[in-house]
Amino acid sequence: MFDCVGRRPFVELILATAASLGLAVGSPYPEQMPLQHSATVLLAGWLAWRIRQRAIGVLPLRCLLAFMLLHAFAARWIYSYVPYDAWWQNLSGATVSSYFGFGRNHFDRLVHFCFGVLVFPTVTEIHRRRGRPLAESRFLAVEFVAAVSVLYELFEWGLTFLLSPEDAEGYNGQQGDSWDAHKDMVLAIAGAVLAAGISVVRGKMRPKG
Repeated sequence: MFDCVGRRPFVELILATAASLGLAVGSPYPEQMPLQHSATVLLAGWLAWRIRQRAIGVLPLRCLLAFMLLHAFAARWIYSYVPYDAWWQNLSGATVSSYFGFGRNHFDRLVHFCFGVLVFPTVTEIHRRRGRPLAESRFLAVEFVAAVSVLYELFEWGLTFLLSPEDAEGYNGQQGDSWDAHKDMVLAIAGAVLAAGISVVRGKMRPKG
């Protein structure tokens, strides 16, 4: 992977960060925005450091920026209330939920899956830079996604003891599903496994020599 050099990576980071924070403006849930975007600020700072050190490739950078934007988009409606049903109904006259028989808003599931897909390239690259074999780097990237998913769900559980019941439910977005944490973790791992599979196929298709 090619390292990010020049001004363009910083410009992309600044634009993505500005767009992410801009999505918080006028949110129907302003009291949730500081907590929702704490991770956005941390990720932006980490990416700025990696770019300055020339220690991140173009693909990993853009994958993480894409995830930042997806998270910011979902956070505007605190995940549970992304109005995709209303948007689709305006276009087609029917809702996504009625078509698939959904009983809840599933946008958070999509973001967890995309977390696995979009974080995988960065973690793989980090291990490759440390001299680990490609196969081992891919395996460790999947393990990283699994571990972070578990820690994040534990973090959400811990918040339930600190926040009011309404705020905790708004941030956690369980929507009455007692298996919400388990499903989120499985989808993140599935996304990482899919990304690993794509990486293997691309590696085999790449011309040798």
